[in-house]
Amino acid sequence: MDTTHAFETINFATFTDLLKQYPDVVPEKLTDLDIQRYSIIPSNAKTRLEENDNDVYISKAELETLMKWKLTHGKFRPQLSKLIAENSESAVRETTSMAAKLFLSKTNSDTTPSQSDYKTAITTLTSLRGVGPATASLILSCLPDTKAPFFSDELYRWAFFSATGSGKGDVGWERKLKYSLVEYLDLVEKVVELKERLGRQGVIVTSVEIEKVAYVIGKRASGLAEASQKDGREKKRKEGPASSPSEKKAAPRSSSKRPKTETQIMQSSEKQAEEPRATRRSTRNK
Repeated sequence: MDTTHAFETINFATFTDLLKQYPDVVPEKLTDLDIQRYSIIPSNAKTRLEENDNDVYISKAELETLMKWKLTHGKFRPQLSKLIAENSESAVRETTSMAAKLFLSKTNSDTTPSQSDYKTAITTLTSLRGVGPATASLILSCLPDTKAPFFSDELYRWAFFSATGSGKGDVGWERKLKYSLVEYLDLVEKVVELKERLGRQGVIVTSVEIEKVAYVIGKRASGLAEASQKDGREKKRKEGPASSPSEKKAAPRSSSKRPKTETQIMQSSEKQAEEPRATRRSTRNK
C-alpha cells in the first residue's frame, strides 16, 4: 500500500477525501441499514441515557438490526442471526445495560477507556448468544460518546496491513482474522495511535469516521483486485487454451515421408530374404 493511504502515514486531507467517498462506495440497497446503524440506534441509546437516569441499553430488535447490518457489510453468516434471535428481550436489555454502565463510567470526552475497560465490556456482551468480540464492539460503538471502534474486517486489515501474519499470504487484504478479544484490543491501540497522530495536526477524528475510511479503502482495493482478475480471465479466453510442454511432446507427429518406390520395396524384400540364410551360415560355422 502506498504511503498516502497507509494507516501509519495517512494525513487529514486524504482521510477527509476518503470519508466523503463512503456514501458512493456503500451499495444503495444498504442505505436504510446504514441509517439505522449510524444514526437511529445511537440516537435511541443517547435518549435512553438522558431519560432513564444513565441507564442505556440496546433492545433485541436493535441488536438484530445491527447483526443484519454487520452481515451485509462483511462475511455473510446466517447462523449468527438465528443465534441472536434465541436471546430473550430481557437478556439483551440487561446485558447491554450492564456493559454500557461498566464502559461509560470509565470514559468521557476527556479520557480514553483502558484495555481493562474494553475487556470487561466485551466479555460481558459475549455472554449473549451469537455475540462475539466483533459484534460486541459494534454494540459498544453505538453507545453515546463512546470511543470504541467497530472490529470490522477492513479496519483490522488496514491497520495491520504490513504486519507479518501467521501463514503464507496472510498479509494485507488477504489477512485472516480470528475475531478474538486479543485482536480487538490490538486494534483499539492502533486506532488510538491514529487519533493521537492526527490530533497533533490540530484535528479530531472519531472511531466511526476511521471505520468508514477503512471501508472505502478496503472496498476500493477489492474492486481493483476483482477487475484485474476479470481482465486476466478475459485475456486468457481470447488467447485460447495453451498447450503445455508435455502436451506438445505427446502430440502425434505428422507423416511427411514419401511413399516407397517399387525399387525400394524390392530391395527391402531381398534384404529380408537374405537374413535367414546368413543366420543359417553363421550357425553352421559355430
